Amino acid sequence: ADLDCTLKTLRKIQKQHDLAKEDVELCYEAGPTGFVLARRLIKLGYDCIIVAPSKIPSRSGDRVKTDRRDARKLAGLLRAGELEGIHIPDVEDEVIRDLHARLREINETLWEIEDDIRDKERAGEFDARFIELARAVYVTNDRRSEVKKKLNLHLGSQIIEEKSYQGYS
Repeated sequence: ADLDCTLKTLRKIQKQHDLAKEDVELCYEAGPTGFVLARRLIKLGYDCIIVAPSKIPSRSGDRVKTDRRDARKLAGLLRAGELEGIHIPDVEDEVIRDLHARLREINETLWEIEDDIRDKERAGEFDARFIELARAVYVTNDRRSEVKKKLNLHLGSQIIEEKSYQGYS
C-alpha cells in the first residue's frame, strides 16, 4: 500500500468528520503488506491493530470477499470490540525472524544435498553429480555461515562465527 496516499486519505476523513487522532481506531487484516503501515500509524499517534485472518469472526456461508465488504466488516467488529490485535514486532524483530527463516531454508537445502550424497555413496556412484553435490556442501555452508553471522550480530551474541580460508572459485 502507498503509505503517503493512505495517510492523505486518513487525514481527509479526519477533517471531514472533525476527528482528532485520539478519536480514530484503525485495523487491518494481516497479510503481505506486513507491519510497516501499523508501525508508522502508531508512531504518528494513531491507535492501530492488525488482526489475524483466523481470528476474524465470520458467519457460516459468508464466503464473498471484497475489499469494501471486508473493510466494513472489520470496522463493525472493531467498533463492537470483537477484534483482538496480534503482536506488532519492531523492525529488529522482523530482521531476526527473516534471518532465522533464511537459515532454516539453507539448512533444509544442506540436508537435501547431504541425503543425495549418501544415496550416491550407497550406490557407489562417484560421478560428476557426486562431485557437484560435494562442492555444493561447502558453497551452501558458506551461505549458512554468512546468515549465522548476521543473526548473531543482530542478537548481540559474544560468539561470532568467522570462516577464513582460501577462495575456491
